[in-house]
Amino acid sequence: MTPEPVKSMNRTPLRPVWSSEGEIPEPLYADQLHVLRVGDAFHLTFGQVTVPIGVQPEPGSPTKVRQVARLVIAKEAFHQMADLFQRVKADTTKEG
Repeated sequence: MTPEPVKSMNRTPLRPVWSSEGEIPEPLYADQLHVLRVGDAFHLTFGQVTVPIGVQPEPGSPTKVRQVARLVIAKEAFHQMADLFQRVKADTTKEG
């Protein structure tokens, strides 16, 4: 899939070329997401639900969420992500 042109913070069209330089951290698993808009940026906090082993929580009971990552994303990039997620959702919904 060819990346779509993006605009930099000064609105100049750019063509992203991904580099493999540097180390990429190990993937993190998250089953919770919290989004907070602050000005023209979105703060995304990813987390994992922590349920003690052998305990069946009551529906609606408070459950601890361990934060595993936080990202701050520019509005334009957030909108691109939202569009991408919608396309992926549509494709995976068709699969069954």
